[in-house]
Amino acid sequence: KGVKVPVWEETVDEKRWKWTPERGVSVVFSFIDGAHILIDKDHLPTESQVHSAGAALADIHIAGRDFITNAPRSRTIFSELERVLANEAAFVSDFEGGKEFVTQVKEMIEFGKRSDADRSIIHNDYKFHNVFFHEDSSVSGIIDFDWCNIGPVVKDLAHSALEWSYPDGTAGPSWKIFGSFLAGYHSRASVCYKNDNELYTWVMYGALSDAATYFCDRL
Repeated sequence: KGVKVPVWEETVDEKRWKWTPERGVSVVFSFIDGAHILIDKDHLPTESQVHSAGAALADIHIAGRDFITNAPRSRTIFSELERVLANEAAFVSDFEGGKEFVTQVKEMIEFGKRSDADRSIIHNDYKFHNVFFHEDSSVSGIIDFDWCNIGPVVKDLAHSALEWSYPDGTAGPSWKIFGSFLAGYHSRASVCYKNDNELYTWVMYGALSDAATYFCDRL
């Protein structure tokens, strides 16, 4: 549907995947003509780059709105938070502030389950290292869909805007970059979201989910 994702190339025996006992399933993707951008505490993206990135995220959501599959999907927007609950005893006993952390996780899970927000395919890991750009700042390709699932598009939007505007190590978010990402998204999206408490709660949801991944991996 025009989303800028790499194509799975066919093998010599005209399949789109190869299985071997040593490597499992492997695929070969088409080449993406573009480059990553560096984003850290000393390098923020340009407004045109994040505007383009926001628009490309909207393209994913538009294309995936009518997607239906009977294939089971193990990952949801709750997967990383549920890892915390599976290790609740360890967090409470071994982590400073662990009890409060678990409480926040439970509150966010309940918030997510109550949400009736518009749903579609969401990338769920739409960070700058998963997006390629042309020299003119337009998006040339999007990769790394292994965490994607069907979920609230506002979760994807909020988490992505956070990632692009608030690199690790910075003292606070760049609201100009945050706004440019939202503007890019809304330039294509059929549903628009205000800078309100619901959006910022989804921002907190994404940040807490990332924290859950980090601490559970350490555990």
